[in-house]
Amino acid sequence: MSTSLHGVPTERAISDALAELGRDLQSAGFEVVYGAPSLDDRALFRTQKLVAELFTTIVDTDNPLSRPAGDTSPSASRLHCAELVQQRAREQIEAFLTPPRGGRRRHCVWILPAVGTVAFPHNPRHGPTLVDGEAFPYWQPLLGYSYQAAATGHPAVAMPIGMAGGGGPPPLFPW
Repeated sequence: MSTSLHGVPTERAISDALAELGRDLQSAGFEVVYGAPSLDDRALFRTQKLVAELFTTIVDTDNPLSRPAGDTSPSASRLHCAELVQQRAREQIEAFLTPPRGGRRRHCVWILPAVGTVAFPHNPRHGPTLVDGEAFPYWQPLLGYSYQAAATGHPAVAMPIGMAGGGGPPPLFPW
């Protein structure tokens, strides 16, 4: 279980709700291990952004995926780099979930928050998001967890785990 990831601002209410969930799971007889793989969150965000841009290009103009295999266009080169970043992140996550000497996987599910904040009214101007009173770029606490799952191709489910301060549900993101 990870109550936060490097580079993702996370409200204390979210971390506390996950810690409480961990205690509840332990009380129910589950083994709970706390930790997180060391992922390059900036590289993963750039990768996710690139994939989104290329998807828009495919939809709006032509289909780069139908180009010849030896295509060296900027789009093809950037997509290849994005795939390398995604592959490295997948390897880091698998290394985190698997014991050092091989063998059976130690984790059945990796539990993360869906976002780093409790629910709040939408900000259509995408102004700064406050996390425990500190301002961050709008997207950073909101996409920090979800794009890492999406960029690495891991299955994910987002679900509320209860109510937090201010009445908003703290979301849960089990992989």
